[in-house]
Amino acid sequence: MGTGTGTGTGTGTGAAFAQSVPADIFEVRLGGLTDPGVPGKNNQDDFFVWDSGDGQNFVIGVLDGHGRDLGALAANTAKKSLLVTLSSNFDKIRSDPEATLTAAFVEAHQAVKNVRAHVKPCDDTLCFM
Repeated sequence: MGTGTGTGTGTGTGAAFAQSVPADIFEVRLGGLTDPGVPGKNNQDDFFVWDSGDGQNFVIGVLDGHGRDLGALAANTAKKSLLVTLSSNFDKIRSDPEATLTAAFVEAHQAVKNVRAHVKPCDDTLCFM
């Protein structure tokens, strides 16, 4: 589970809304809750809230960890990769968010493929090769 807090200019239907809300009175609070759905099973999903540190830029990610044995590993690996990419490309996110997030997804996908190459299922647990 993760949470993020910060202050920002807000979001709405247009730039007029963002400009009309002073940053010092608008507060963003985010949180999350997951439910594995089946009693006794681990939840394979993960999520994050990335805050740029200036309180004006946030990325919220929800990762749906499909797969009995490897779903949680895949979701967690993708999450870590995305957080590293977001933190190291802050200026690019502002100037070209679409290209930056697309590249971040490609990197996260490759990270999951890389970790999957070193893990095999072993009787309801994970065994590293």
